[in-house]
Amino acid sequence: MVNANNYIFRKNKNVASKWHYYGLKIKPIRSKIINEETKGERYMKVISMINQKGGVGKTTSTYNIAVLLARKYRVLMIDSDSQASLTLMTANNPLALEYSLADVYSGNKNIEDCIYQLPIDNLSLVSSNLSLAKLETTLMAVPFGRETKLEKALKRIEEQFDYVIVDCPPSLGILTINSLVASDYVIAPCETSPLSVYALDDLTDTINAVKEINGRLELLGVIATKYNKIAKSDRASLDSLEEEYKILGIIKNSVSAKKGIEDGIPCVISDQGSDVAKSYNEITNRILEEVENG
Repeated sequence: MVNANNYIFRKNKNVASKWHYYGLKIKPIRSKIINEETKGERYMKVISMINQKGGVGKTTSTYNIAVLLARKYRVLMIDSDSQASLTLMTANNPLALEYSLADVYSGNKNIEDCIYQLPIDNLSLVSSNLSLAKLETTLMAVPFGRETKLEKALKRIEEQFDYVIVDCPPSLGILTINSLVASDYVIAPCETSPLSVYALDDLTDTINAVKEINGRLELLGVIATKYNKIAKSDRASLDSLEEEYKILGIIKNSVSAKKGIEDGIPCVISDQGSDVAKSYNEITNRILEEVENG
């Protein structure tokens, strides 16, 4: 087990130098983030990134939007997927980090002990690993309060962050329900394909059911991803999305979205002039307008 005082990159000798190339200072991970000066300044908003279909750009959207929000706000990303895609995308080895979201759900640790500060100012992470999958099975056997565990955990840090973005697993199981109960808003990244569009029906049904417990929950909108305007099926799928949902933005099918990922650097930093980076900037501004004026 690697000491939590050391920032853990995957085995890539060039990672650290590339972070410095983009002007990002590598900081030590801290097991707790406590800032008394900012205490009580703003009410924390929680956003769940959800689509039960995998491979729709959910994690990529989470990371890029969180990075952009962190330019102005204190942001916490939570990796709620046992596949640990978000943790890996930040260039962390999930098995090397001492504590993770599984420790929060099990009651082994408080959430503030599981927060790791990333090299980007104002951006932190609660990581995930495969143990979360085992814990999900255990949670299903809990008779009472299993759907409010994340909500209760986040109340402990609601004065330390302005935005929390939860990268949910590609399912509508108990981990996703926990995220919805704890959230103010839902954003649904959706590939412009018939199967992805169809999957949104189940998500909206789930959101409406959770509103019985969490009345403030709101579907903020859909991010249309992997869009290819040349493909007839993509255009038809986008038309269907626009008829049914509020579209926060469109991400074209491009290699730019993957640029820098191996080094933990999102495209809004590594390829700022790309169409994808510009789209994420527009989407983030739209999110802020919706949240702060809504």
